[in-house]
Amino acid sequence: MPRTALTTNTTVRALGLTPAFESFDAVNGNNFTNTQSEVLYVKNTDAAAKYIHIITPITTDSLPTKDLVVMVAATSEKVIGPFPNSIYGTSGIIELDSYSAAGVAFDDVSDAVSGTLDTTGTTVCVIKLGSL
Repeated sequence: MPRTALTTNTTVRALGLTPAFESFDAVNGNNFTNTQSEVLYVKNTDAAAKYIHIITPITTDSLPTKDLVVMVAATSEKVIGPFPNSIYGTSGIIELDSYSAAGVAFDDVSDAVSGTLDTTGTTVCVIKLGSL
């Protein structure tokens, strides 16, 4: 199944922004359109930490670029980004997943992240920074 697209919220300089949070897709993962002006605002209301896995599709000298994995501690919030094309590719799409701290495994050789997707208590808002 395709990943579930997240809605982008754009800031308005004079008015600010009230973030509209969405749930992660626990089965297919999520994606959003990237113009290099977006950040992810992640809220974790669960009693366990979560790992947000952001996929980097590019290679350098035929070697994969290491994916970005950011831990969001229990009952905390974190802003991640922006996402430059030089690292996250020029397709304009960023793909991401959410894993529980207990269920995630990192393979430093293949750069693979595996485990059980866990979106319990985790919501996300994509924020595009408005023009100056």
